[in-house]
Amino acid sequence: MGEILSMIAHQWRQPLASINAIITSIKLRYTLQDFDLDKKSDQEALITYTQEQLDRVEESIINLSEIIDDFKDFYKPTKNKETVGIDALVKRALTLVKASFTSKHINCEVNNDDTSKVDVHFNEVTQVILNLFQNALEEMAEHQTTNPTVTVTTRSDEHNAYIEVCDNGGGIDEKIAEKIFDPYFSTKEGKNGSGLGLYMSKMIIEEHHHGKFYLKTDNEQTCFVISLLKSFKA
Repeated sequence: MGEILSMIAHQWRQPLASINAIITSIKLRYTLQDFDLDKKSDQEALITYTQEQLDRVEESIINLSEIIDDFKDFYKPTKNKETVGIDALVKRALTLVKASFTSKHINCEVNNDDTSKVDVHFNEVTQVILNLFQNALEEMAEHQTTNPTVTVTTRSDEHNAYIEVCDNGGGIDEKIAEKIFDPYFSTKEGKNGSGLGLYMSKMIIEEHHHGKFYLKTDNEQTCFVISLLKSFKA
């Protein structure tokens, strides 16, 4: 129970951070009086802006609820998979993380043109991608990276579809590279690290989806690759 609760807490941080970033943005615009309410055009702009922000908050709240539902049945093998494009998985995760990236001035480069289909538990794989985004954000903040950038790329070959998430946060030391997928191993001592995020992500991809989840790194860049078998359903 303690391990599952730690996993849920880890996955909740991102949507909660998104909600906080949206609220901060709204407060700032009101404080700066960006809208002149004596003008009809500004009144309409305020209504549109507020609705857009509320929609984003609603998306994050739905995501929080889905995380609970996902973990409720986490170890049940009877859960049904659905056939989706890998581009849809990336788009969903990017929508949920957009506010956090914007608030932290993170540049996000997206190469998401591959529409190969995969059979997956949609929310589980989305959580893996979100975990990679959150880790990248934290690493770049810790290293005070100049021009912090996350690059997301989808591609495929004859049998597999790939989602690659890279950041320029300084790479991972070779001495600990072999340990990062171990449960409770964390590079965030004394911070918010539970040491479960990458362990859980690897379990989701490799045990639940019979795919591969691995690290590519050099001195300046860290890349995590999700490999999933392509679906050949009609």
